[in-house]
Amino acid sequence: MSNPTIIEDALSDERTNSLKSIVLHNVRSIIAAPLVFDDESLGVLYLDHHVIPALFSREDIEYVSAIANFTAVSLVNARDYRDLALAHQELAQDLTHAGLAGTFMTQDP
Repeated sequence: MSNPTIIEDALSDERTNSLKSIVLHNVRSIIAAPLVFDDESLGVLYLDHHVIPALFSREDIEYVSAIANFTAVSLVNARDYRDLALAHQELAQDLTHAGLAGTFMTQDP
C-alpha cells in the first residue's frame, strides 16, 4: 500500500510535470492519500492547488490521512449495506416464488 504523498510543485516534479492535466490546469501543490480498508485499495483522496507551490505541509498529511481513512470505512459500509439490501431482496423474491411469502419475517415489523 502506498503512503500519503505531497508534491510541492507539480510543474517541476519529474513524476508529474509531463502529465497533460497538471500542465493544462497549472497544478502546483498536490497532496494525496490512499483509501485503504483491510488491505483493500479503494481509491485515492487527491487535493491540489493551482496557484501556490508547497501549499501543503507534513502536518496536513495527518488530516488528509484521517479523512481518507474515514472515507474508506464509509465506502465499505455503504457497499456492505447495499449488498445486504440486495441479499434481502433476493431472499424475499425466493420466498415469494416458493410460495412461502409471509411465512418468514423479511423486514422489520
